[in-house]
Order: sequence, then structure tokens, then C-alpha cells
Amino acid sequence: MTTVVAMQVLGLVMGPLAALGTLWAGVPPAWAWRLLLSWGTIPAALAFHLRRQMAETLRFTLPVQRGARPRSAGW
Repeated sequence: MTTVVAMQVLGLVMGPLAALGTLWAGVPPAWAWRLLLSWGTIPAALAFHLRRQMAETLRFTLPVQRGARPRSAGW
């Protein structure tokens, strides 16, 4: 849980710094937001790829192998 909060803080600090760096580099504001938006897709794509590569837990796979439907989290 602590790591999640730390990464949120890191993102909240790095986002404005990236915006300032992009604008200070001379990128026009009309293009800066597009560039920042495209940079934001990189962590999302990495998370999607890594989650697709992760193996399922035994708690999920055993009931599925027996033909049972997996239980929901109860939300």
C-alpha cells in the first residue's frame, strides 16, 4: 500500500515537471499537451503488457480447471 501512495506522489510531482520542461524546451502549447498525453500512454501500455504476462494464481486456476465459474470479489 505504501508503494502505491509513493507512486501517486511521484506521478503528481513528475507530471507538472514534465509539462514545465516541455514548455521551457520551446514546444508550443498547442503541441505540448499532445506530447504529454502521448507520454502518459507509455506507463499504461507497460502495465497492460505486464499484467497480460502474469500467471494466474492457484486460487483462481484450480476452480476454473474443475469447470466451476470463478467467484467474484463480492463488489
